[in-house]
Amino acid sequence: MRDVIRDQLRAGKTPDEVRAYFVAKYGEWILLSPKAEGLNLVVYLVPVVAVLIGGLIVWRTVRRWTALSPVTPSDDVPGS
Repeated sequence: MRDVIRDQLRAGKTPDEVRAYFVAKYGEWILLSPKAEGLNLVVYLVPVVAVLIGGLIVWRTVRRWTALSPVTPSDDVPGS
């Protein structure tokens, strides 16, 4: 791959033209940074949505724990 890049640059192609060559030959995944459009948008949205859902679960769990009625001292004494 490096040889191909080197040969194309020596032939006078610009870095953008070399990049376009590899995208045309291998697809956009070769760039390792997909454009945020179409189906590739899922790659960017899934982590954000996962963090938001995880935060919501933690928030609800903490609210549930703190909403439980505290044990009063009179509840611990048997026979009262």
